[in-house]
Amino acid sequence: AMLADLRNCPKPPVQVPIETVYVDGNSSSHFNPLLDSLRIYGALVRFCMSSVGCFLVDNAVFTLVLYAVDRLGGWKRASAVLLAIVVARAISATANYVFNRKLVFASGAPRGRSFLRYWLLAFFVFAAGYLLTASLSRILDARGCLITVLKIAVETGLFFLSYNVQRRWVFRNDEERGKPRRDLP
Repeated sequence: AMLADLRNCPKPPVQVPIETVYVDGNSSSHFNPLLDSLRIYGALVRFCMSSVGCFLVDNAVFTLVLYAVDRLGGWKRASAVLLAIVVARAISATANYVFNRKLVFASGAPRGRSFLRYWLLAFFVFAAGYLLTASLSRILDARGCLITVLKIAVETGLFFLSYNVQRRWVFRNDEERGKPRRDLP
């Protein structure tokens, strides 16, 4: 607010040097750049690892279901692919929910509420990813690899949005509101 008000001030700002004083070579500081950075970014790193792990689960289950359905025969390819996607996504998303709840956010939020919120978010991310990618590819008249680039850009933005929504809404414990966050030093 001070910097915003500064533009209305008739006089230009004046820079004043401030002497930094370290008592005993700053021995009282307990700052550790590596550990403190891990505390700050740890949840995001764990979120990335959870996402990559569940991506691998998703593709493994997709491949196994597709292989199993193909061995049964009689399935049209489009139906087999749809079944494999739905089963793989249901399993990987449920695993992602469990990992994020326990390992990423260490949430004490009620399971039923957070599970419902997670699936609402998952549906939103899926729909937004499709609509944004399809819309941008149409607006930009994108073809081939450019659509893939647009999809990656859209999903990167949705990844960070999803992280924040999960942190602030899906896994938020209402009893912990107002308390300091555990992922910050």
